[in-house]
Amino acid sequence: MITTLRYLLYLFLWLTLSAIGGMLAWFLRTNIFDLGIWLQWNPWLVRGVDRWVIFGLGLVWFAYLIGLEGYLRNAVPKNKLWVRTRRVLIVLLPLLFISYILQFPLASFISLYTR
Repeated sequence: MITTLRYLLYLFLWLTLSAIGGMLAWFLRTNIFDLGIWLQWNPWLVRGVDRWVIFGLGLVWFAYLIGLEGYLRNAVPKNKLWVRTRRVLIVLLPLLFISYILQFPLASFISLYTR
């Protein structure tokens, strides 16, 4: 019974951390898109770069999902699920925070520039 609960917890944590990784990929995509507008690239170039960034970050996110699943699944029998979850969060949360904070200066510049 305990083992079943641990595996259910691992699946919940995997889905949660996967969603956080997806948010990070989306914020990075937004940062790159805003950077292209801030640098005043040609709109066709911004669109093309945006499409390739979506493709590339999607591949990175998919590899992250597969790697994270194995990393957390192997932690369950070793009773190290919380340690490994903490390690992943130590990497993800600062990157997510930095990416989110970078959106505000670019967004304010774009709104001033497009008036």
